[in-house]
Amino acid sequence: MPSKIADFAAAQTAFHNRLDTAVSGLTADIEALNDKITELQNTQGQITPEDQTLLDAIQVRGEAIAAKLDALDALTPTVTPPNPTEPETPTVPNPDPNRAAPNPDFGPQATARRAQRG
Repeated sequence: MPSKIADFAAAQTAFHNRLDTAVSGLTADIEALNDKITELQNTQGQITPEDQTLLDAIQVRGEAIAAKLDALDALTPTVTPPNPTEPETPTVPNPDPNRAAPNPDFGPQATARRAQRG
């Protein structure tokens, strides 16, 4: 009888495989888009019908990549930001001079502050 931990680990492995596949696909899409942009930048003179075709393809590809990013974002759970109305825990002076004082740039509150800043 499989344990809940084994079931969870199997589900997470499948989820990570889906994320890995999605990211790999996006990487290939971006490389292809960059190749088309380079090709367009290397053309000379007026915009030709071939150039317009490249521009149209770049726009379509960009929209497809954006849609895939949206789908990738939908795979991951939304993280609720901390409540900004809750006061932060004040820093307490270090009572032991032989021990290093806590660093306010590390720890869960600092992580939450960085997440709020974006």
